[in-house]
Amino acid sequence: MKKKVVAFLLILIFLGSSWSLLNNKFFRAHDHTHGARIAEMTRALEDGHFPVRWTQNFGYGYGMPLFEFYGPLPFYVGSIFYWLTNNLVGSIKFLYLLSNLGTVIGAYLLGKEFAKRRGGVLTAALITLAPYRALNLFIRGALNETWGLMALPWILWSLTKIVKGKNKYWPYLSLSLMIMALSHNLTVLIAAPFILIYFLVLVFHLHFDKKIKLKLSSFFSLFWAGLMSLMTSCFYWLPCYVEKSFTKMEEMILTGYFDFRLHFLYLRQFVNPSWGFGGSSWGPDDNISFFLGYGQIFVLLGLGAFFVISLLKLLKRKEKFSQLLQTLAFPFNLLIVFLFATLLTTPKTRIIWENIGLMKYIQFPWRYMVVMILLIGLLGAILLGIKFKKFKKLNRSFFALVLVLSLFNARFFHPQEFLTNPTNFYYSDEEKIRTNMSSILPDYIPSSLKYNIQPSHQLINQELTVADLAKVEVDKTHEKLIQTNFQDEQDLTINLADYPGWKVFVDEQEVVKTRTEQGLVSVKAPAGQHLISLIFSSTPIRLYADVISFVGLLLFLITVLNKNYFEKLITHDK
Repeated sequence: MKKKVVAFLLILIFLGSSWSLLNNKFFRAHDHTHGARIAEMTRALEDGHFPVRWTQNFGYGYGMPLFEFYGPLPFYVGSIFYWLTNNLVGSIKFLYLLSNLGTVIGAYLLGKEFAKRRGGVLTAALITLAPYRALNLFIRGALNETWGLMALPWILWSLTKIVKGKNKYWPYLSLSLMIMALSHNLTVLIAAPFILIYFLVLVFHLHFDKKIKLKLSSFFSLFWAGLMSLMTSCFYWLPCYVEKSFTKMEEMILTGYFDFRLHFLYLRQFVNPSWGFGGSSWGPDDNISFFLGYGQIFVLLGLGAFFVISLLKLLKRKEKFSQLLQTLAFPFNLLIVFLFATLLTTPKTRIIWENIGLMKYIQFPWRYMVVMILLIGLLGAILLGIKFKKFKKLNRSFFALVLVLSLFNARFFHPQEFLTNPTNFYYSDEEKIRTNMSSILPDYIPSSLKYNIQPSHQLINQELTVADLAKVEVDKTHEKLIQTNFQDEQDLTINLADYPGWKVFVDEQEVVKTRTEQGLVSVKAPAGQHLISLIFSSTPIRLYADVISFVGLLLFLITVLNKNYFEKLITHDK
């Protein structure tokens, strides 16, 4: 296939997933908090708060450690676009389009490893145009999950390259692992076991094939890539795991609607193309669709037919068993993995969900469709690339049919309706975020803050300001400065949620802060004129994680820029 044809088809696939975004309109998704998240991230960066963990206006204006727990990477990128353009809706669109483009390219590279350019195009179509991606983009608004999926083809591609002995691709593996970790920690939880299984299946396949000798240096490159990604993303994942008990996260995301028992799927839902814009619910009659896709289903049917025909050839002794086993082992093993991922979305595996504690955080079993569509895309390329007698003539027909069927999935990539005024849902206004958006996103409110607390409109009591008893000099995301002038010592309540890391200073001397019944910071303000400052500092675990990330980033840059040093390192040359 010529490069120009490949480029045309990849652009067509990208447009198929993005046509509803290439206009001046926008839509409301289930999760329409991305604009406020980008605005709060931008506000924090402008205030000099880095790495961004605390947000000033979420939590009803009392603050919330949103980006300590919610994947920050897309919002770092979005804040740059927002800072450059001052277009909040455009920033969200940019993040959506970037995820589509990244998925197209990563999936193409992955498929190309198994069936050259034609395989790359097929995998790009199967993954990028999977209806589940349309569900995440235009119905759920699951931006972070979409970014997590974007990283997965890149991970498998670079992993495959390294296992084949091309160690220079380790930075791609490290970067794609970082993107996944910093975008959606649940994708990490879902995909990590399957990435490991893919690695083992690939190693077995290459060893069985005997065409490629596995090198010890390849395993070292894999270890180094994994270590660099763990270290550089440590500033996020380590505090996220250790400090989650300081928030109401488990109360908010593990009960009621988010109980995984309510969201199992039934196999018939994967082949039902009816499309809805509602929500997930108990039973098979959800108001949204979990259709696998036209091309995706055809790949599975084609794979099944191929296995049946191959078995018949074996029974008729038209093929040698060793040759057949060599041909079928890799796709068969991946198909088994696919079936296991499919079972995890169904009630048949409820016992697994109930006995593995971490799985409850996934909330929706159908999130394993991320793995399913990834493996279907990979299996499509593998099936296309199989060199088997009398099957070569079918390759072009199979490719064309699957590609056309996958392009039909573009009909799902649209919202229910476009908004007349998107700014009603996507805004940066601080007051609106405090009063309206905070109730939509209460997941990471500090555990000490009361549920029924009224939104805060200012840092301290207005009566104190009017009487010139207290004056707010600085009110930044991570830093507050108040000048007081009280006749007598008194307790001063700050409209700030008490959370580990907030320290209080009176005239630059740290003092012990107290907590009100509503969970706010309180400090004893001495009589006379004084400066009271509040600083959001690092806890020991955050400081430890930040140092690890900084060291990891330095090591990553050193080994990337100094290629000779890394080559010596992996080959143990002196």
